[in-house]
Amino acid sequence: MPDLFGLDIADLVADGIAGAGGLVPGVLTHYSLAARDPLDPTAERARVPSSHDFDGFVERLTSTRRAGSSVFEAGEYVSILGATISPAIVPSPGDEIVIEGTTYTVEALADRDPAAALYVLKVTT
Repeated sequence: MPDLFGLDIADLVADGIAGAGGLVPGVLTHYSLAARDPLDPTAERARVPSSHDFDGFVERLTSTRRAGSSVFEAGEYVSILGATISPAIVPSPGDEIVIEGTTYTVEALADRDPAAALYVLKVTT
């Protein structure tokens, strides 16, 4: 995670929010593409999963402002504290999240602060 002003902002935010309670443990399954087969270069590349524990929370919003616009978009969002993702990774569309007994698929990274302290992910079930 990036340091800003010589401080690990993401760790400070995670510690502060964790101390207040209300976070839920979850598992992020990140998918990357396997190496291309040199004997069959046009073959589809396999998706390789990796598991990452995190602390976060689920929000069900009736309306929110779409990034960079005045358009409101309702839906389900999972917010993940960046410093709690272990091993560290940046969530991306197509990843899967299991939190509070529900499996979600990441549609989009809705918001992220410059310190990577909080990732807000638009998800579907």
